[in-house]
Amino acid sequence: MPRPPSSPPKNLRERQAFALIELLVVIGIIAVIAALLLPTMNFMRKRADSTLCLGQLRQIGTGITAYMNDNGTMPGPLNIKQGATYDSTQPGSLAGLLANYLGTANSTTGSTHFSPIFLCPAAYRKAQSKTITTFFMNMLQVPEYGQSIWGDISLGQQPLSRAILGNWNDATDAGHPLNLSEMWAMQDADLDYLENHTNFFVSTTSDLLPLPAHDDHYNALFVDMHAERREAGLHITEPAPPPPNPTP
Repeated sequence: MPRPPSSPPKNLRERQAFALIELLVVIGIIAVIAALLLPTMNFMRKRADSTLCLGQLRQIGTGITAYMNDNGTMPGPLNIKQGATYDSTQPGSLAGLLANYLGTANSTTGSTHFSPIFLCPAAYRKAQSKTITTFFMNMLQVPEYGQSIWGDISLGQQPLSRAILGNWNDATDAGHPLNLSEMWAMQDADLDYLENHTNFFVSTTSDLLPLPAHDDHYNALFVDMHAERREAGLHITEPAPPPPNPTP
């Protein structure tokens, strides 16, 4: 007569039960660590995107300086919206004007080109599109000259010359109200900024992010070609008017 199968020893059953509890504890610890690390990793990724965007703006500033050295004016006239994808047959693209200086334009289809230095990594991560508008140009009029620094392609206005900017900068040291280091030239683009600044106008908004690409700040290139982060809401939006003439 066959012997019935014997049940495992009591201490073996206890060892198996303890191993299952141990596994659950390890899984729980991993979940807690992940919950603690994910916000930090997300913050670090956003900060890395912002730093890369800032570096790209500095490179664009270098390209603009080289363009001014060769042509005697700011690049332009420009459209207010700028991105990484542009049509070389259509004027008004900063990426197109700086292609030979930055060496970043790659032909994709016919006259359509893509310049990755003009694609903010944070904007691309949120939009998942290479045709999104990534930068606004400061098209506000400089009071003394009646136009923007970039000119305006829709109005046929040419950009300001290097000589004017040089004289402007020299005058700043003598108390001139327009300081090149405080007036932004281009910055991150989004619909929220547009809606809160009525002195800006664009014809279409479907290619804009709804909120700032970097959440709580903008990256901007200034007229003196330095780049820095500025808190959202603290941007200088227009040049200061000249002071009134003193009463004799």
